Formats: sequence, C-alpha cells, structure tokens
Amino acid sequence: MLRIRFGSKESNKRAAYGQSMLEVAVALPFLLLIVFALIELGIVFASYLSLVNATREGTVFATMYPELADPACGSTPNPNCVGAKDNQPFGSGTTLWREYFKRVNDEVVVVIGDPLRAGQVVITNTLVVQRPVLGPATTACPTRKEAGCPITVTVQYYLRTFTSDMSLPVPRVRSSVPAMPAFNASPVQWTNWFFTVLGNVDWSTGWRMGLPNYYLLTYTYSMPIR
Repeated sequence: MLRIRFGSKESNKRAAYGQSMLEVAVALPFLLLIVFALIELGIVFASYLSLVNATREGTVFATMYPELADPACGSTPNPNCVGAKDNQPFGSGTTLWREYFKRVNDEVVVVIGDPLRAGQVVITNTLVVQRPVLGPATTACPTRKEAGCPITVTVQYYLRTFTSDMSLPVPRVRSSVPAMPAFNASPVQWTNWFFTVLGNVDWSTGWRMGLPNYYLLTYTYSMPIR
C-alpha cells in the first residue's frame, strides 16, 4: 500500500513560522519607508500652515507701518538693504524693522509634541522675511501709501526635518576599478579583486525616494493699508 507523507505537524509549524518571518523581513523596510514619508509630509504641511500664519501676521503689521516699504530696497530685507525707516525707534529698545521681523518669527511655530521655534527646525539664518512691497501707483494711490492701497509681504524659509539626512545607501563604483579575473582564476585572485572593488565603492550618496534634502517654503500675502 502506497503512503505519502507530507511532513510532521512540527515541521509544518516550523515551515510556516519561517515563512512568516521571511514575509515580515521583506515587508518591514517598505512599511518603515511609508511611515517616514508620511511623517515627512506631515511636518512639511504643518510648517507651511505655520508659514501662512507668520506671513499674515507680518502683513497686518506692514499695513499699519507702510513706511517699512522702501522703493530703493524693493523686497530686499534688512540688513542687505537698510530702508530709510528701518531704524526708527519702536517701543522700548527696539526698531521698526526688528519688531516687524519679530512678529513674523514668533509665528513660525511647528507643533510636534512640543512647540518648536523656527531656529530649531529651520537651517540657521535661512528664515527670509522680505521687505513689504507697495502696490502700483494709481489715481487713488498716488504715493502708494494711502489707506486702502495694497501692500504685500513674502516670507520664505528652508525647512530641514529629522529625515533630511536619511537615505538608502546606493553604491557607486569609482573609476580605476580593475577588470574582473578570468573564470579559472585562483581563489586568491578573486578575493583580491573583490576587496579592491569594494574599496572603490562610494557610499556617500543615497536614495531618498524622490524627497528633497530640504524644502523651500514660500508664501505671499497682500492686504490694504489701514
């Protein structure tokens, strides 16, 4: 009588367990990549909303102090171009431009657990608060600073997240790599060739799944002068 055995219950359990471990090992890197990508996009979106609020706050301030706009400077911020009224005293111990910049900077807050100020999320010295720009001269706005005339503010900053320096290593072989030995070469020749090639591999660059190393966030907002 012919009997066919497909294995014991114990061996079947071990096979199933090994298959499950293999599936987890293959799927886990892709799941982690998806999680990191979602976190990255969440930070960018939250930062953009923060930038919108900061730009609007700066525009509100500019509508009350249109003298911050300077035709000679255009949109170039202080200190690259110092406007005629930039150093005008404002309050105690500050100036008009410093107060304008402070109003914008204080609004650039990203809430991820605890509030993070702009200096903790943004690359140092890359928060650019452009100078307010007046609208075109019209019959109702001969000097462009009359009440009701438009004034525009643009704010931008370079955003770096905790994944900005993360990437999957992609090996790139440098030049001057020796040719592959013949098929019948000795094991020593194959070993020497392998380690020579391995020593010429550049691992300094990687793959970020199309995500940039930093994000340039920009927002422009206009309001009528009060």
